[in-house]
Amino acid sequence: MVRLNVQCSMFDSQSQDFFCYRASDMVKKFEELDKEKKGKLTKDEAWNGLKTMRSAMGQPLNDSDIQLLLKPSLGEDDMVDLGNFATLLFRLKLYKPPVKGK
Repeated sequence: MVRLNVQCSMFDSQSQDFFCYRASDMVKKFEELDKEKKGKLTKDEAWNGLKTMRSAMGQPLNDSDIQLLLKPSLGEDDMVDLGNFATLLFRLKLYKPPVKGK
């Protein structure tokens, strides 16, 4: 089984455990979010998927965090393909939201 060469830091809200995405896990998550089965995620599908994920610090993402992460992943058709989804998950792994009050 192929593993991505990255450190784990995403938070699975269902199991409450930290985990790494394997390539097969990313494809499975992408397909799960692709409700219309078009091979691309609509902005809403990607947004809803990000609402279930957490930052590198283990914090839930707020709307401004999601917009910041999602905007560069959208193609010209305003959709997210599998490659951009993988990149988005990598950015999420590195994303540390600003500390409130600073």
